[in-house]
Amino acid sequence: MLADVATGCRTIYQPTFYWPFAAGGLFLMAMALLLRNRIEEARRHWVYLVAGGAALWTIVAGASTYADHAQAANAIRTHAALVAEGRVTNFQPLSLFAHGEESFTVNGVRFAYSDAVVSGGFNRTSGRGGPMREGLPVRIYYLPNHGTDFFDGSPVNLIVRIDSCF
Repeated sequence: MLADVATGCRTIYQPTFYWPFAAGGLFLMAMALLLRNRIEEARRHWVYLVAGGAALWTIVAGASTYADHAQAANAIRTHAALVAEGRVTNFQPLSLFAHGEESFTVNGVRFAYSDAVVSGGFNRTSGRGGPMREGLPVRIYYLPNHGTDFFDGSPVNLIVRIDSCF
């Protein structure tokens, strides 16, 4: 966590590349290739099809998640992100076993996210150890209207950095 003593804030989230999402394809590809000699010759083409699909998944998923991560990191570096500062209000937590999204508002700007959706921005719900809670003083850096919400189709404000201010 980074601390900014002059403003009394510390960074509790900044963009990180989530590589396991794409790397799952490498695991599937390796398993398929390891099993190819145990499968009869007539059905071996399925092994190569699975391995090829897994390789394609790794490339496409890796490229798209890295592109999202790079865009979020670049928005912070170039000061292109908008800032909402204030206390978290209207906090709607998502329980560990629920499906949907967690949401909150800061200074009139609504944010919603789900740990079921992989993106280049913040998505850790409080049920899975996320830091957000009602009344938390924050400074949120975000990209406005960054795509549409997976659950209801509304515009999404992508959180690219969160500072907790005290």
